Amino acid sequence: MPEPRTRKKARRPVRFVKTTPPGRRSAKRPNPPRGSSPRPSTVQKRAAARAAAVTELPGWHELSGSDSGSARKNQLGGLFATVSTLRAALVIIAVAAVVLLYVGHVYATSSLLAEVDALRRQNLELHLERNQAKAAFDRASSPARIAARARALGLVETVPAGTPLQISGRQ
Repeated sequence: MPEPRTRKKARRPVRFVKTTPPGRRSAKRPNPPRGSSPRPSTVQKRAAARAAAVTELPGWHELSGSDSGSARKNQLGGLFATVSTLRAALVIIAVAAVVLLYVGHVYATSSLLAEVDALRRQNLELHLERNQAKAAFDRASSPARIAARARALGLVETVPAGTPLQISGRQ
């Protein structure tokens, strides 16, 4: 085996230290010996998986016969797999209630708008009728009209009773 290289003494290795909050002590881990890895290699993992597969019973996905169906189910059910049926039903009912309330509100608003438009039209017609009645009354009660009707009935204009007053600028 080749000898490991020795480092120059001028360069020191960089060491990152994990700080812990005050009052807590971190557990010290022993350093593994050089050349050995704390994790098993890929070959060792595969061998352990094969040994475990031989001793274990087959799972449901292995008994179903096709992996494509379970893979498709996992892809489609990813979002809905975490939601319970009761929660999904409550969400659907809540959404339906909100939509129903919105549609009812729209219809109620449109019927109220139609009623308000009808009342505005009726108010405008009443204002026009009032103005026409007022104009007819003003024409019938004007001083010129009253004097003409009085003459037609035979009434004569007279001078006021008594002597007229003469106002002069001197006294």
